[in-house]
Amino acid sequence: MNPREYIEKALDLQFGDDQQKVSAKQLYQQAIQACRSEDDNFEHLYAHYELMRMHADEDTEQAAAYARKCLKILDSAIQSGAIMHFSEQGQFQEEVIRYATNSIAWHTCLKTDNRQDLQEALELLSLGENYVDAPEHSYLLDTKVRLLLKLDRKEEAYQITRSCLINDPYVTYFDDILADDDYQQWKKEFERGQHVVFNDEEKQFLQKAEAISHKIREGLAEAQASRENRAEHVPAKNVIGRVDATEKYGLPDYLPADSTYLLFLGDLHVQGPLTMEWVFRQADELEGPKNIYGIIVDGDLLVNGDILDENYLHLYVLGNLQCDYFHSYNGQQIIKGDAHIHHGIYGQYNDGQLDIYGKLHTPYILVDDHNMPSSAEGNFVHMQVSDHASRYEVTVGIHPNKEWPWIWEYFEDSQKLFAPDFWTEQDTFSVDRFLAYIKKGKNPFVSPTDKQLKQQ
Repeated sequence: MNPREYIEKALDLQFGDDQQKVSAKQLYQQAIQACRSEDDNFEHLYAHYELMRMHADEDTEQAAAYARKCLKILDSAIQSGAIMHFSEQGQFQEEVIRYATNSIAWHTCLKTDNRQDLQEALELLSLGENYVDAPEHSYLLDTKVRLLLKLDRKEEAYQITRSCLINDPYVTYFDDILADDDYQQWKKEFERGQHVVFNDEEKQFLQKAEAISHKIREGLAEAQASRENRAEHVPAKNVIGRVDATEKYGLPDYLPADSTYLLFLGDLHVQGPLTMEWVFRQADELEGPKNIYGIIVDGDLLVNGDILDENYLHLYVLGNLQCDYFHSYNGQQIIKGDAHIHHGIYGQYNDGQLDIYGKLHTPYILVDDHNMPSSAEGNFVHMQVSDHASRYEVTVGIHPNKEWPWIWEYFEDSQKLFAPDFWTEQDTFSVDRFLAYIKKGKNPFVSPTDKQLKQQ
């Protein structure tokens, strides 16, 4: 028989009873012996890989021996960088490297306390870590944690444990560590900022966040004076049907045919907040149909306060927009000109959308499954958030993807960027608390002036 035929027979037996498993191992050995040329390279590697896996739970020394043979077979491909991640063969080779380096490291961890051997196992495991790209590969990181603990490097071990649990809260490898009082004490201290270490990219972000907060603080007094000196101004208004609005202004036509908008003919100044309740009050002054879904502003819109889409507020501004904060929910909002939104925008839920055709000037963009701008002019922060989400579910943007600029790359551990006292009593993210911080000119993130950041 050729190597492939031996392997196919072994695969039929290796998950059977004990005798069938013994037969499978013999067939894999015969497959290895039958490999005669380069044409059999895949089968040669595959048979060693399966033998390594079959011995992993019962004989770690034998598993480690097969693991070394696997790495020897792959040595030239590893050294030359010839493993192609996007091919089936390359993905199998990566799996072999992960499993083999872990098998050797785990056997070392179980069998010795020699620090040099443990350190060498840790270095070998780093090869397998190069191919960790999914939560299910966290078994390598579990082995790394165990090696670090045997080397008395608890800080590193606990950091990895915590990161794994962020990526996959249901992973069970670390249950014994989670139950350990020492880890629980470390975790409490970490979340108070006592063990946090920032890399250069994170430090640059924190400096940007501080600059944004400083700019907001500088503008608070000026904004208050401007608000006090600016009265509400409502231009001529009337009710326009959806069909006429679609024809005249090119608005979407998905609303019911009998729906209407409140049309303002000129610049509109509102003492905020601007909500559907404010729209209904304005409509009460007019006669005619009251099936109103929102407003059209044929000019600029200035709101001394917030725009809050809490109940299908549809908003179309043909000029520029200025407001403090914009919450977009299940209405459709289109701004044809520029938008200056002093404290940030928050897009929540996927029924509505916010489109800004001109330039957006805002310091914070908070996205929760919503169609909205992903970037702004100058310094700004992009975040994926959800109200009441746990601190581990909030992600802060590093920069847009180089190939697809509308898609963002995020910090792996975003929650550590926030000031320790930012989180709610339930240890969750609150949009209201975030907004309260911003409106007071407070920085919700760690300040670069903090002692623990300056000392790094």
